[in-house]
Amino acid sequence: MFAGGIYFFRMPNNFVVGGASGLAIIFSKLFPYITKGQFVTIINIICAIAGFIFLGKSFSWKTFYCSIVYSVAIMLLEQTVKLEAPFTEETFAELVLSVVLCGIGAGIVIDAGGSTGGIEIFALIVKKKTHYTVGNALMVFNLIIATCAAWLFGIQTCFLSIIGVLAHSLLVDKVIQWLNSEKVLLIVTESEEEILNYIKSELSACATILNAVGSFTNKESRFIMVVLSPKKASALKKRIKSLKNGDFVVSMDTFDLIGGRI
Repeated sequence: MFAGGIYFFRMPNNFVVGGASGLAIIFSKLFPYITKGQFVTIINIICAIAGFIFLGKSFSWKTFYCSIVYSVAIMLLEQTVKLEAPFTEETFAELVLSVVLCGIGAGIVIDAGGSTGGIEIFALIVKKKTHYTVGNALMVFNLIIATCAAWLFGIQTCFLSIIGVLAHSLLVDKVIQWLNSEKVLLIVTESEEEILNYIKSELSACATILNAVGSFTNKESRFIMVVLSPKKASALKKRIKSLKNGDFVVSMDTFDLIGGRI
């Protein structure tokens, strides 16, 4: 997805949205006898070598693997799918497609413990040597690269590239958040024992019981709080509906969990 978003939408439109692809677009304009895919490969190899030198054992082999696969994918697309111009004249629509594809792809890669390499490696080096965070260093690098688009491709492409940098960063964060999301279910039920048995035996999970008082009836009761994956939460809600007791269920998303079973 990441390589496709770059090759089919970023490169034909000269969207300099940071990273190795942004530098490759700039360098290929200055040195047209070398393809963008070749520049991506060269930049990723240089960054990987710098990562091994400056980061040592903390440099992830997953980052090296992903950056090489991404570079090879770009070069294969150059050989098999020739693009002389953008697909359409809807430049902003193609920017959106590039951000969506690249953002989702990069989010999945980062969530798996890797990265797409390139400038991200230099951001890690800056973090190690200075007080800057990886996110701040990466944003500065990418905005500098995007600004260069004004010099080579005009102010409109520069503005679109800067929008792409900001949107890409936000989308990557949202994808990682979504991949790590859990569901918190608060359940008020008359079938407490049956639901707890289902949570424990069928879902291999645990729950917390809390005392409560209904404001309408002033009746004391207990409710169940359980944290589950979206798939298991859906199964539990279906089970509760099948009981037909008029149980009350609140479902919420959570992205930050600390601790274990109690």
